[in-house]
Amino acid sequence: LQAAVQKATDSSERSKNLIVYGIEEKEEEQIQSKVEEILAEIDKKTPIENCATVAMKKEDSVRPVRFSLNSSVHVQQILKSARKLRDKDGFRSIYISPDRSLE
Repeated sequence: LQAAVQKATDSSERSKNLIVYGIEEKEEEQIQSKVEEILAEIDKKTPIENCATVAMKKEDSVRPVRFSLNSSVHVQQILKSARKLRDKDGFRSIYISPDRSLE
């Protein structure tokens, strides 16, 4: 029973998360401000709750960034608007996807 409850809780928490691929990291730059800039490009200014890179830092690689929003409705709106990034200079290599479970 606890496993089923845990799985349902994890699923509902993940439904509020998004993962961004292709963000170039610079030494002095805050990753959350970069995510906010990307969201502003697609006209979605919503408060970000948590923002962190997912993988360990390696030379010559770009780490994915996971961030959380306060509502899964905002997540769906951002995913629908994410295609607009393909048409924006400087944002063509950036992709936004939902946070999926490991199963």
